[in-house]
Amino acid sequence: MSKGVVEFVKLGEEAMAEEEYNSSVDYFRQGLAIAPKDFTALFGMAEVLRFKEEYDKAAAYYREAQCIDPEQFYGHWEMAFSYDMAGKVAEARVGYEDCLRRDPDHGVARHLLAALIGETSPAAPKDYVEELFDDYAETFDQCLLNDLDYTVPDLIRRKLDTLNAGIAYDTVLDLGCGTGLVGAAIRDLCNEIHGVDLSAKMIEQANVKNIFSHTATGDIVEFLQSGDLGAAHYDLIVAGDVFVYFGDLDPIFQAVRKRLGINRRFVFTVEKLTEDKEDDGYSIQRSGRYAHSRNYLVSCSERWNMTFESIEDIIPRKEGELLISGFLCCLKLEE
Repeated sequence: MSKGVVEFVKLGEEAMAEEEYNSSVDYFRQGLAIAPKDFTALFGMAEVLRFKEEYDKAAAYYREAQCIDPEQFYGHWEMAFSYDMAGKVAEARVGYEDCLRRDPDHGVARHLLAALIGETSPAAPKDYVEELFDDYAETFDQCLLNDLDYTVPDLIRRKLDTLNAGIAYDTVLDLGCGTGLVGAAIRDLCNEIHGVDLSAKMIEQANVKNIFSHTATGDIVEFLQSGDLGAAHYDLIVAGDVFVYFGDLDPIFQAVRKRLGINRRFVFTVEKLTEDKEDDGYSIQRSGRYAHSRNYLVSCSERWNMTFESIEDIIPRKEGELLISGFLCCLKLEE
């Protein structure tokens, strides 16, 4: 790699690290003008274009880098994802399958391949969820509230106001608490509120806000099943937009039952399974999230001796111009 290319690649990488993506593209472009077949410059250009969500262009640069030096190329997952986001299904499938041949334990590639081909699994892999939200943590609030018209915290708050007329809950658990958007919306209704999330970086963001009395980083089912974490029992357990990463909710309902006080509430949202798949119970979607049917939710509640107080149709957020359909569910644990 010539001195000029080295300098432009370094400038491009520095600008990308500072999220100055347009400048980064310019630097890599200048490097490639000097050496069009330089692997590092091609790969760097692909990365910054992926960050800019110019997926079709990114995939082309990834492919060119791979052709230049197949042995050095390590961006199989990134190339497949770029093809996927660009709507090139066949190329994305080949890319994910290639990634999994090289790394069979690559949870992100495995989950998105399943979403691509409609192969429903019980839950998203933990490493997929953890990596997704660790990467997302710093911009999570802005993206959901400003770009996706995220309504779940307000919907849960309004439901609790209707149910409890402002009376405070003693101990509350926020499952998959993220940065604390739901916790912040209901904090004044809680004497004590705990939060648990798989993403350590999301928990860091939540802790800065001083919303929770106690936070824990880890799997929500493992937290619920443990006898050593949090309160022995909770008066209210909430889960806003969390079960979209779980297909099979039975283990969660079973674990919630263990920690929910008698005649206490479990409030959560899910995305709604389309009517033509109603009999399927739950299904993975192209987004990599899961959707659930009304009948499936009712059957889970009955199996674990919880009664539906309400189940309401909601629009939890947008995806581009598409309005996402969901359910807001409120259950009570019976004796």
